[in-house]
Amino acid sequence: MSTPRLSAAAFKRARKGSLAAHQELQAAALKLLALHRVPAMPLHTGPRVAPRAGGGFELRANKAQRGAGDVLACLPPFGQLAFLEFKTGGASRSPEQIRVHEEFARAGAVCLVVRDVAELALFLSTRVAAPAPFINNRKES
Repeated sequence: MSTPRLSAAAFKRARKGSLAAHQELQAAALKLLALHRVPAMPLHTGPRVAPRAGGGFELRANKAQRGAGDVLACLPPFGQLAFLEFKTGGASRSPEQIRVHEEFARAGAVCLVVRDVAELALFLSTRVAAPAPFINNRKES
């Protein structure tokens, strides 16, 4: 009896929309964070393009950022570090993500797995004060 195998093309068809759903969730979350004046930036932790010794390029694993969240945020008013990990469908964190999130949580960071924008909105409503106006104390020249 042979082991059933799934081709790369069949795998992509079977998971159709999961990457799109992840990207939509992340984009919506970044907009929500901006509305709450929470500084945030996406962390690109996927493969990196690296030059080959003989010319050309190849994809290499990004080991330096393995396990990091999808978005890094700084929660006002005290600047607490927050890692946001977006998961759609039945996806769950990898063992490496769990390890990194636990390590940062022990150091005082917030590590949040976000499955929908409403969940993030609830979190922000309990942790972040109402948005304050931007004050610029520097003289304009």
